[in-house]
Amino acid sequence: MPLDISDFPDFVIDAFSVYNKLGDRIEANIGYLGKDFTTLPLHIKIMKVTNEELFLETLLLIDKKSIKDSAAEVKKQLDKISRKTSSSGANPKSIDIKG
Repeated sequence: MPLDISDFPDFVIDAFSVYNKLGDRIEANIGYLGKDFTTLPLHIKIMKVTNEELFLETLLLIDKKSIKDSAAEVKKQLDKISRKTSSSGANPKSIDIKG
């Protein structure tokens, strides 16, 4: 039986909740750079996070995984474009990827 979010400790549930509320940092031609943690102290205060160390560790692990997944997807798309352009004779460096 698959795990449900309620099967996790409160700090994990809080980390996912806050993570989904934070803004994304995205750069053209690069992609997803991670979450914008500017408002994190406010979220910690509002959520009344009790175990900040575990909460922050969990939050950073979630962000690291999201960045890694995004980078893999960008690489996959670039490889796909590169294969298309190399077979058509176009220059892959001249392609501008925006999101």
